[in-house]
Formats: sequence, structure tokens, C-alpha cells
Amino acid sequence: MRRDTIDGYDPMYLSQVMTETVDLYRRFQTIGGDPNFFRLVLCNIDPLPQSYVELNKLAEVYKIHTFTRFLNSRPSDYENRNRHLKERNDYIYCLRKSLELNPRYVILLEDDALPIKDAFWVIYNTVTNSLERYLKIHLNEKLGFVKFYHPYRFFDRVVYWELLGFSSFFGTILTTFHYFLSKDKSFVYMNWFFYILLVFLIGVTLGYANLLKMRHLSTHLYTMIPSRDCCTPAVLFSNSSGHDFADYFDKHPCHSESCPKDLLLRPFLRDTKSQGLMVLPNIYDHIGLYSIVQKRVKHPDVLN
Repeated sequence: MRRDTIDGYDPMYLSQVMTETVDLYRRFQTIGGDPNFFRLVLCNIDPLPQSYVELNKLAEVYKIHTFTRFLNSRPSDYENRNRHLKERNDYIYCLRKSLELNPRYVILLEDDALPIKDAFWVIYNTVTNSLERYLKIHLNEKLGFVKFYHPYRFFDRVVYWELLGFSSFFGTILTTFHYFLSKDKSFVYMNWFFYILLVFLIGVTLGYANLLKMRHLSTHLYTMIPSRDCCTPAVLFSNSSGHDFADYFDKHPCHSESCPKDLLLRPFLRDTKSQGLMVLPNIYDHIGLYSIVQKRVKHPDVLN
């Protein structure tokens, strides 16, 4: 977790995220979720951890265990100058400390990743059903990671094969209604083609990202596809892939002023012959308008 301020104003992303996360976690347990499936921990990577009042109060109120990177040390001068380097080192520290708890899976959430209401159920279904089924089918594939967030703006192009299936399904439903409600039973195939084309054109107009969001209607409608590059607000690792990822970072240190951790996602998958996956639609919203690494306020359109 990092600390973001904008001209003295603290947006308190961590408080927003933790409050919603704990509330959803408790709701997951209340409505029948396995109470031992998840464990929440905080990772304090602030150079002055005791002064991070927001995180310390949250840990105390919610009684959450905290890993503290700089409890008895301070960042190096080079880390202080190179924000990307510190971000990378912070990320790997939090991953390694989480793996010390010997979990089957670890999901790393950045402090500006706000969960949606079904987040815990989607993660649970992904791990216990979708992921297990995927690994059984693809026996020769090695899991790299699973992402639960990817910017919708990168889905600017419609995936036409999926849209065709979507159009065929709803076009058939519309044709069936038309057939039973209309007195004229002729031109069935022409009507079917018309409704499929109509739904297809509506889908193209709406865009793939907006069609994806319709899957929020049910946790059973979420899909898992090969991952794209970029963005680590919410990433799940298996125990073994988490160690592989951390080791890979150690073997590829940052020697420049611009080396964001995202840029190692593709090389990591390639060099370790692993498969990256992502769950769609997103179950986390990226709410961080201010980037402490880039030291600027982002345009809202680039967040989701």
C-alpha cells in the first residue's frame, strides 16, 4: 500500500478500498461463503511506516495483520530517486511476505482497486471452478497469473466472433417472440436474419466494453481469457507462480528511470513458458486519479 497526496489533500484511497473490502468480505461469509477461504492482510511500504496513520488505524480497527517493509530500515537513495524501482521492490516485498503464509493463492490488490459487490464470489468461483477446470483441460500449460482488472479503453475493438454468438442468441429469442406474437408466420428465416443483424449492429454501436459489463448480471456469466499486457491493480498468483514471479523480478533489476513493473508481465510469461489469464468483466474499479509514481493527476477516462 502506498500513500497518495495531492497538494496536501489526501484522497484516502486505502480507507475507501478497505472499508468496502471488509464489508464485502463479511457479506460473503454471512451468505454462505467459506469463512476460511480468504485472509486479509495489509502491506505497509511507506518509508515512515509509523507515520502512516490511515493504514495503522485501519489495521487496528479491522484487526488485520500488517507486513511492514521499512520497520527497521529506510529506502536507498536510488529508490527514493527512482519511483518505478521502489514500486517494483514494494510489490515483490508484499508478494513474498504473503507467500510466507503458505497460501494456495495470493491476490495482490493495490490501494486504489475498489471491489464491486460480487468480487469475493467471483474470485471464489474462479479459483474453485473456472481455474481448476482450465488447468485440467490445458495440462501442458503453466499458470502465470490471473488478472481481475484490465482497462476497458483497451477493448476499443469489438471481438466479432463473440458478438456474433451474442447476436445469434438474442436474435433467435426476438425471432421466437415475433413468431408467436405475429399472425403472419411467413418469412421466418428472413426475420431471424433481420433480428441477428439488428442485434449485431446494436452491439457494434455499444462497443465490446459495454457488452462485457452485461455479464455483471450473474457471477456465472463471467469469462476467463488469455491476459493482455498492462496494469496490476488486482492480480492473483498461485503459490508456485508467485515465487516464480518474484524470482523473475530479482533476475531482471531496474537500471533505468522508467521501468514500471507492468512491462515485465509479457517477458515473464514468455521466459517461464507460463499462461496469463484475466477474468472479464472487471471486478475492481481503478479509482486512483493521482499517480504517485508519475506525480500527476490522471484523466478519469484512462482509469477504466
